Amino acid sequence: MLKALYDANESRDEQQASADNMELKWEQWETTLRLAEAVRRTVLGRKFFLSKSGYMGFGPRALQKGDMIYILLGCDVPLVIRRVGKHYRLVGECFVWGLMDGEALEGRKENRKFESIPLR
Repeated sequence: MLKALYDANESRDEQQASADNMELKWEQWETTLRLAEAVRRTVLGRKFFLSKSGYMGFGPRALQKGDMIYILLGCDVPLVIRRVGKHYRLVGECFVWGLMDGEALEGRKENRKFESIPLR
């Protein structure tokens, strides 16, 4: 009952400010839900990994220890490659924190290694 009396005594400006605040909180909640859904879609069916170099990411479910992360020139995302005998097999694409925006090519030149590999 005290709350009801207090609400009845609020000015129109206070009531409008309260309504605006609730609307803002709802917009933030909607944004959070959209972000959570995007994260769920991104990681669904993916496997978390930590590389020997310390990079974290999500790769294909078929990812195995010993698979390698390659940055192919002209490709939008890093790829997981597996050595099979004398050849290499594409396992799938991956997301790697710190390698998604060209950072691999911006690093120190002595750390870069370019090679040609036969894919099957």
